[in-house]
Amino acid sequence: MNIEKELDYLKDAIVYQRLDKSWRDGLFVDTEEKAESRFRQKYDEAEASYLRMMRSPKNDGSQEYREWAIKAALGLKKDKHRVN
Repeated sequence: MNIEKELDYLKDAIVYQRLDKSWRDGLFVDTEEKAESRFRQKYDEAEASYLRMMRSPKNDGSQEYREWAIKAALGLKKDKHRVN
């Protein structure tokens, strides 16, 4: 597993979902330093969670597993599929 490449996938998802902006914002965030600190904390938590899942023996190396791990690490809702 190439850790840098895996983290690039995570970073791309963060930007795509606009979580970087969301994580910088908060009720008690009134300075850029607090915003950066809040972002760094959220990012570090997501990174640790993602890397833990990617190192799991359950990781089969598939794109589906990577997408699941990204969504789980970022706290995004699971896809819901409907059968008509």
